[in-house]
Amino acid sequence: MLQKNKISLSLTPVLLTPAFCEAAAALHQTSFDCPWSKESFESLLSLPTTIGWIDEKALLVCSKVIDEMEILTLCVAPCFRRTGVAEKFLDYLFQYAAEKGVHRLFLEVSVQNTAAGNLYDKKGFRPIGYRKNYYKTKAGFCDAVCMEKIF
Repeated sequence: MLQKNKISLSLTPVLLTPAFCEAAAALHQTSFDCPWSKESFESLLSLPTTIGWIDEKALLVCSKVIDEMEILTLCVAPCFRRTGVAEKFLDYLFQYAAEKGVHRLFLEVSVQNTAAGNLYDKKGFRPIGYRKNYYKTKAGFCDAVCMEKIF
């Protein structure tokens, strides 16, 4: 059996299309207390501002308007967590953003998700605010930290 730190970090992300919405919903369910449904992904993808990528390891969905993007969700399959996959997906996004002339990237992250918060900090995101009771959890609600990265 491979140890987590021995897992290949090669990524083969493909553009998220309606054909992948069921897989996206299944992956999202492994990461969040209130996961998005297949229909939620289909609805998001019907918007001209939405772009996303998926592979067997992770999912990343963003919204792009002119020269700004917002990460709407990023999740990694449980067996690939803490292996660098999320960081590689962010690097993939940064390359895409640079090619598209994006100057600012936003996101919200749960105050309870310290691993994600630490990753975003490592990748150059900085806190710019808070959203009280933003995320619904099994135990109630929790706050979100709003973060941005300027290119």
